[in-house]
Amino acid sequence: MMTKKFYAQKDALGWPIPSTMMSGTKVPANLIEIPAQDVTAGAGETVIIHPSKLRYFVRKDEKGNIIPNSLIISLKKPAGNVYEFKLVKAS
Repeated sequence: MMTKKFYAQKDALGWPIPSTMMSGTKVPANLIEIPAQDVTAGAGETVIIHPSKLRYFVRKDEKGNIIPNSLIISLKKPAGNVYEFKLVKAS
């Protein structure tokens, strides 16, 4: 069974907008993928810090699957099982 992919609409700065999460197979240009894992910068990438120091999280179930419409913004990591979403760009 293939894991569902989740996406959210982007704001003017490219950050995901809570309450706009959806799942699907095609990614329109105005959406950003929210992976079912913590996002980290890989080789040749840099994490972009939100101008207001906000952090983005998505809740996950006990199997590690994203819970639909669970994208939240917080200044600190919320309690419970979550993945942290970060914007990254090529360095």
